[in-house]
Amino acid sequence: MKRTKRTSQFATTRVICNHLPISQKAYDGFRERIRKVHEYLGFDAGDMLTMLDEYLAGDKDAGGGCCLADKMAFMLMRDEIDRAMARSARARENARLRRARKEQERQERERQEAFAN
Repeated sequence: MKRTKRTSQFATTRVICNHLPISQKAYDGFRERIRKVHEYLGFDAGDMLTMLDEYLAGDKDAGGGCCLADKMAFMLMRDEIDRAMARSARARENARLRRARKEQERQERERQEAFAN
């Protein structure tokens, strides 16, 4: 399926990004870098932005319809994207542990208050 400028330009939104394995800040940063380079060169960034979205959605062989230059540029960014994914996974796990610890403390407080009464 060929991606047109219109479909690729609006392919991702904040709602979709909430389900991707990186932070909104990292996602926006990658998209902005891709857009700036393509704008400077006078090319459409749509295919590479779609490649980024597909990669983040789990397609490790993303970019089947992209030109060789886009594939090469994406491969250069891939390590940085993978680091952002690992960083986000650690942050989500830490947040989960904090929430669980808070819940456990709350339950312990309630038990102590129940015994005190």
